[in-house]
Amino acid sequence: MAFTTRALVCCLLAAGTVGAQDAARMKQMLEYLASPALEGRETGQPGCVKAATYLAGRMQALGLATLSGTGMGGETPYHHAYTLSSYLQQGVTVNGTTLVPDLHYQAHGRPVAGGEAVYLGWGLRSGERDDYAGREVKGQWVVVLEGAPEGVDGAAATTEAKARAAEAAGAAGILLIQLPRSPRQHLQAGPAPFQPLRGDAFPLPASHPEGRLPRIHVNEAGARLLGFLPGTGDPAFGPVEPRSFGRVDPATEPVRLATQAANVVGVVPGTDPALKGQYVVVTAHFDHIGRSVNGYYPGADDNASGTAALMELAALTVGAAPKRSILFLACSGEEKGLLGSAAFVQNPPVSLSQIVANVNMDMLGRNATRTLYITPAAVSGQVTTLVKKARELVRNHDLDLSKGIDGYWRQSDHYSFAQRGIPAVFFNSGDHADLHRTTDTPDKIDYVKLVRAVALARDLVLAVANDPAKPQAVASSEYGAWTWPVKGSASGGGSDTQAPAVTASHGVSGTQHTFSATATDNVGVARVEFLVDGVLKGTDATRPYTLTLEATALAEGAHSLVAKAYDAAGNVGTSPSVAFTVGGGTPASELIQNGGFEAGVTPWTGTTGAIGTFSGQAPYAGSRCAWLGGNGRSASESLAQTVAIPSSATSATLRFQLHIDTAETTTSRAYDKLTVQVLNSSGTVLKTLATYSNLNKAAGYAERSFDLSAYRGQTVRLSFKATEDTSLQTSFVLDQVSLALR
Repeated sequence: MAFTTRALVCCLLAAGTVGAQDAARMKQMLEYLASPALEGRETGQPGCVKAATYLAGRMQALGLATLSGTGMGGETPYHHAYTLSSYLQQGVTVNGTTLVPDLHYQAHGRPVAGGEAVYLGWGLRSGERDDYAGREVKGQWVVVLEGAPEGVDGAAATTEAKARAAEAAGAAGILLIQLPRSPRQHLQAGPAPFQPLRGDAFPLPASHPEGRLPRIHVNEAGARLLGFLPGTGDPAFGPVEPRSFGRVDPATEPVRLATQAANVVGVVPGTDPALKGQYVVVTAHFDHIGRSVNGYYPGADDNASGTAALMELAALTVGAAPKRSILFLACSGEEKGLLGSAAFVQNPPVSLSQIVANVNMDMLGRNATRTLYITPAAVSGQVTTLVKKARELVRNHDLDLSKGIDGYWRQSDHYSFAQRGIPAVFFNSGDHADLHRTTDTPDKIDYVKLVRAVALARDLVLAVANDPAKPQAVASSEYGAWTWPVKGSASGGGSDTQAPAVTASHGVSGTQHTFSATATDNVGVARVEFLVDGVLKGTDATRPYTLTLEATALAEGAHSLVAKAYDAAGNVGTSPSVAFTVGGGTPASELIQNGGFEAGVTPWTGTTGAIGTFSGQAPYAGSRCAWLGGNGRSASESLAQTVAIPSSATSATLRFQLHIDTAETTTSRAYDKLTVQVLNSSGTVLKTLATYSNLNKAAGYAERSFDLSAYRGQTVRLSFKATEDTSLQTSFVLDQVSLALR
């Protein structure tokens, strides 16, 4: 299992703003996913398996919870497994010319069956134009050009739209020609770049053995072999008379294959008793199209960018205490026909009735830095308050939200959810010339844009997760009147460096304590966090900003409330502390200094390099924690702090938050350990309070507490020491260390 080393992460994060840190984390992940080691991440191939294992390890390191429902299990508890059914075929003959897989074409749907072929030009059905009108193509292959001429609705020019038109006309299959490039061409929605598949696989969902209408996508090289030269499409701007195109025949009989594949799933559990059983699903596909004839397809933008965004979003929300649960779904099989997301909704680990929304991210890192596209902007029956909320939130971000990709509504994983009636939204940065080519490389990614896209997606996901109401449909009369693009903050340049202003207040009614915040910002407030005694208790992304807790969730005695307000640029405003009391106890005093590690390393001693901000581990609260272990080799690390416990104290209680994750698979042997001890000033161990190990692994943090009243009147050293054996890491992550006196 792959784990990020802390030394490298610390170097990346050492000197930068919050935005730069986000970019560094995503850049590191994106470069690995697009590296030669993963060979283009084709579903069913070793590179895609490596990617799934890597992502599962990152989810584990973040402390995401696992699910145990349908499809879950396999090599790791984060895998959602499914079977990829396909056909293997060695070639196809078109009009007497043999085309070679990878070199000339790719195919989708059922295996190719032989038949006569007819050429229909653009093969469009849009408005008043119907290239099929009066033409009998039943039982024949139709040969059409990809894309469309000027003035034709882009939605009608997509591959899916043309395939549906052919199937509705009774065609035996459709052959789509990618025209050789020409300065004279004026194409709106194409031609789509060539998408080779190793071994010429014809992907099919396992639950649908017959698959879809056979589709053959011929690339530029294949088009030239078939007689299509630059400029061929120009005469076909208008409807053309159909003409025979010979026959389409398989070169060999197809052989059915079955390959195991997996999505990767992790959850940030909800905190609201009434809403935590509902889920907001965030998706991004991590697969790509595999190897090329002379190398591999990196797929940096498509869709290592969206995958890195998904994992960054998980890191940003793991400590946010959302009311609803947030399910992060990294999909495989998207490039083969949305197979991974289709498998998820066919065999969901949670009931589909519990899923309230899907936010999908695919290709976020290219084109104009400020421009992000969203769909559905005007897709009939699909526009919901998800889009409306995104339009509101983008005004707080350095982005302009544009329509223009409704033609891709059926082209990515959100569509699997939309087909099941689940409100969905899709963020995308638009096509480019490197799509599905060996030139889609990490050096061309705009990481500033990627950070901004994640910030908007985070605010949308948290807003939906914390809204008592589920997303609802928006009437066409309303969305039809929307204007686009929606301009975000600092439009036309500049950046926001002003932090929000925030104040906090506390109220009590019976057994309920209500925390409230008033927050304002020059651009807009993204969210407010409520911290009690430095520990995050909850987050609210919508006004009025409030959090209500039962008294039983708080220790009796004196407490302090602080509210932190965040804007889209990452600026943070902190309220003055508000004191309040639960019950009638005596106010507590704190002996541990810098227990949340937010003030650097002082006065902690030992392995102080374990204190910091890490992409591989999320803090319980704030932005910093102490990560002991996690090396995967023989190592020993420790942190300690010396305190003097006064004899006048009536009690002394040590508390800390501890998260443990491990790559160890044993359920019976403790290989890696964390020992918590009390020592005197000479270094003699007075007591071992606890020993934790890889056997104590768990998702998220757990509070540990110990009575140290026996050491009143003494100066003692509190020590946390981690030891690892020769292989397989175990991480012990500390936060919010406290020694409270009464």
